[in-house]
Amino acid sequence: RNTSEIAIFRVLSETGVAAGVRRIEAATGPRAFVYIKQREAELDQIQEITRAPAGQIVKRVQSLAEEKRALEKRLQESVKGGGDSQVRTLVDGAKNVDGIRVIATTVLAPDMKTLQALGDALREQIKSGVAVIAASFDDGKNSLVAVITDDLRERGLRADILLREVAAAAGGKGGGKPHMAQAGIPDAEKIPLALAAVESVLRSQLSGAK
Repeated sequence: RNTSEIAIFRVLSETGVAAGVRRIEAATGPRAFVYIKQREAELDQIQEITRAPAGQIVKRVQSLAEEKRALEKRLQESVKGGGDSQVRTLVDGAKNVDGIRVIATTVLAPDMKTLQALGDALREQIKSGVAVIAASFDDGKNSLVAVITDDLRERGLRADILLREVAAAAGGKGGGKPHMAQAGIPDAEKIPLALAAVESVLRSQLSGAK
């Protein structure tokens, strides 16, 4: 056996394992050819999805990424202004739980920054109430944000305690501050369980605050 049997050599990944030490994973021979074919197939799929001409795929993907960032920025600015139709719709649909306006629902938000901005807008627009909103982000993560207005905090309600118990109903964990908290939910399909727990957890907090 000799090195000529290696044939083609393709680096798959490179990671640092210690100071001055790198770990390289590679494929050779038939496995390397299979890897290259898989990457070519993925490239063909990207070209088909983006409808980019041959030789323009990278440029097209960069353009789409820039458009996405611009749209996310516009969404964040709209939400922060409180003028987004999503905010008005949510506030108008708030439920009454023991005299407190409550919002507990899923929303459209590409990332945590936008979800928090939406929470801030709801906290401002609802005037007096509680909001727990959930979203599945572009990166595959699922999160909850809870906000409580100042008048209710003075009555002993806390967003961090509320959300900790709400998230636990769906196998999630979270924390934050008395006026705003955030939590992660491992499974998107369990988000409804968390939202369904909002009313009972809120009532429990209210009884404990009396």
